[in-house]
Amino acid sequence: YNRPEIMKEFCDKYLLAYYDAGIDVYIYDSSENDDTSDIIEKYRKRYENLSYFRMNSYISSNKKIYMIFQRYMWKMDYDYIWLCGDALRYTEKAFNKIRSYLAEGFDLIVTDIMNCEHLGIRHYEDAQALFDDCAWYMTMYGGVILKTETMLNNVSWNELEKKYLSFDTQYYSQIGLYFEQILKIKEFKAVHIEIDETEGFHS
Repeated sequence: YNRPEIMKEFCDKYLLAYYDAGIDVYIYDSSENDDTSDIIEKYRKRYENLSYFRMNSYISSNKKIYMIFQRYMWKMDYDYIWLCGDALRYTEKAFNKIRSYLAEGFDLIVTDIMNCEHLGIRHYEDAQALFDDCAWYMTMYGGVILKTETMLNNVSWNELEKKYLSFDTQYYSQIGLYFEQILKIKEFKAVHIEIDETEGFHS
């Protein structure tokens, strides 16, 4: 939202690493002018993994998250989706680290870029333990990678929107989605990993 300079910096310095890692990047923009779209259009000529979509600014960010998780403008099927805020940056080292966890088929990967609790690598098969350790971090846009097959299929979207997009809970609606889905998975498995300053950071 009205941050063209930060998107230009991302495209200049980091987009190539995403491209080389085979990661498609979708920019969802609610800016009041065309500065960001003009920047992205320039880079789309060089990077086929980059897509841009405009979204109305009056829609709350959490509603937008629900729309994106419901495949808003996705071009293809994905095994995993990592929804990030525009200020997060990841490097090739992060992608190399994460790739091994994707191969293990975790339903949810908590990517801890802040490392406040020093949890290290920690596996979870219990929803309450995951909530106690990681829920505060999972509120961050970019803190979770989701396996689409288990976390974004068979979702009762209408029920979740009524329950978690209310005034009292709208700023944490993604947490409602995560744990409602976790409770549906018979053999749920998640992992917490730390991302250090050479692997990812806030711009």
